[in-house]
Amino acid sequence: MRGGAAARVGVFDVSWLAAFETHLYAVFLCGLALTPVWLGGNRLICWGFHAVLFGGLLIVLELGVLAAGRRHTVGLAYLRVPAALIGATVIWIVIQTVGFVPDGWKHPIWSMAAATLDRTLAGSISVNRELTMLALLRLLTALAVFWMALQLCRDAKRANALLFSLAVTGFVYSAYGVLSLAITPESNLWFKKDAYVGFVTATFVNRNSFASFAGVTLLAAIGITLRLFRREIDSGITGWRRMLSRAIEATGKRGVFLLVMIFTIVVALLLSGSRAGITSTALGIFVLTTLVIARAERQRVGQIGTILTACAVILAAFLGYGDLFVGRLDTINLDAAGRQAAYAIVVASIRDAPVLGFGYGTFQDVFPMYRDGSVGLAGTWDKAHNTYLEVFQGLGLVFGAAFLAGIGLLIWRCAQASILRRQTSTVPIVAASASVLLGVHAFVDFSLQIQSITLIWSALLGAGVAQSWSSRKELDVV
Repeated sequence: MRGGAAARVGVFDVSWLAAFETHLYAVFLCGLALTPVWLGGNRLICWGFHAVLFGGLLIVLELGVLAAGRRHTVGLAYLRVPAALIGATVIWIVIQTVGFVPDGWKHPIWSMAAATLDRTLAGSISVNRELTMLALLRLLTALAVFWMALQLCRDAKRANALLFSLAVTGFVYSAYGVLSLAITPESNLWFKKDAYVGFVTATFVNRNSFASFAGVTLLAAIGITLRLFRREIDSGITGWRRMLSRAIEATGKRGVFLLVMIFTIVVALLLSGSRAGITSTALGIFVLTTLVIARAERQRVGQIGTILTACAVILAAFLGYGDLFVGRLDTINLDAAGRQAAYAIVVASIRDAPVLGFGYGTFQDVFPMYRDGSVGLAGTWDKAHNTYLEVFQGLGLVFGAAFLAGIGLLIWRCAQASILRRQTSTVPIVAASASVLLGVHAFVDFSLQIQSITLIWSALLGAGVAQSWSSRKELDVV
């Protein structure tokens, strides 16, 4: 209960509610921290485990709300437009998998398969119902994480705890990645690396995916550092000498660990050699800096000082470990040609099913139908290296646009709060910046399709949205 609300609602004793939510939130944070352990969570067994874990936690949360006899901390009415857009998309994905749609909607591959096998097959819009249902399972898991963060991170302390947890998570995996590169460069956990030998991937298979993960956690670490220095410097102190003295004192007391975390994550990020990941992270830091500077004049001194301190640490890491990244810039054109050809093939497929789509998450089955010699004959393309094209190919243009618009509105909510909120703006700032980082990276890679990254971002976005309203505003409207 908020404020000094009575410990009894109706016939229910709810004095236990705060402790219940605190323990539930601790399990939630531990679950998020463990999602990258098994190859970034990008395996079938992980999808099932995460669905059970976070789906189960959501059920427990909802039962607690029901037992307390109260409404949700953030009512669905405050998110009616994005909820309607995303909800409609979920319904459409289900429709894509059923067989009782008009025959004209069903993809021709089903009738071709029936003729080849000489048996009756129940057709559907999706060319592969199993793949679509698996993709829906991953989407629902991400929505469960978002909803839990939205409800539990209305409390500013919990929201800040999420940032700190993500920063520590990024530090631990980055430190492991650097040590692994030095000691066992040809291994990833207990697996032998098939690719990216000599680069930091931590527990991820792909260096680009690790770079996105590191970038998001780096922004969380900068956000926590920003909050610490702002509290120390903006506490009524005047005069630059006194502010500098307080900043140095804060660094020596609690800020040193945060700066070590930032340095370690940046080193691991640079040693990943991911051009797109490093560039996207730089853009995310730029957005974070821009949002900080755009805030009220009286808050700028401490915040800009924090940014400059973090940037100095990042620069030091770049000067020491940036050679790998700089060296890979020469190979940009070699990769771009193949991806541009693949993009053209995906666009051609979208033109063939612009409204209905081929089924959410079915790229790996659709691409071979259209593949030609422009991308060569070797290798398997199971990702388009452009998440947006995959969304439109799978959902069609109408529901693909609705889905992206719903997410975009949530990000916009965080961006607005980053500038307009007088207090507790750190989490919305980090959420908006991380969304830009991942959104830009999604144009050239598939990091948002790696489940651990998706779940961490979903939690961060949920916390950012939860903190986008004033703490004095009641949001428990149905």
